[in-house]
Amino acid sequence: QDDVLTGTLLLFDDVTEKAQLEDQLVQAEKLTSIGLLAAGVAHEVNTPLAGISSYAQRAAERVQAARKSRRVLMVKSPPRGAVFDCRRPPAGLASLA
Repeated sequence: QDDVLTGTLLLFDDVTEKAQLEDQLVQAEKLTSIGLLAAGVAHEVNTPLAGISSYAQRAAERVQAARKSRRVLMVKSPPRGAVFDCRRPPAGLASLA
């Protein structure tokens, strides 16, 4: 029985990097989903806003024409900051990427 070798063989595999890469992939997929959702919401919001903007511009042109002909005495302008450009993404959205 002296000719028989006995022992234990242990194999270790460090999966730390693989786990980190998988976590990064999951995070990237989440951000992609958020981006697609934001793009869809922006599209749905901007579609009616385009019509509203067009009518508002037309109304402003008519008011200006009426002012020139002195048919309108006074028209109040909207408060500063009440009108904003919805075509630009919110400031914090870019930081999500």
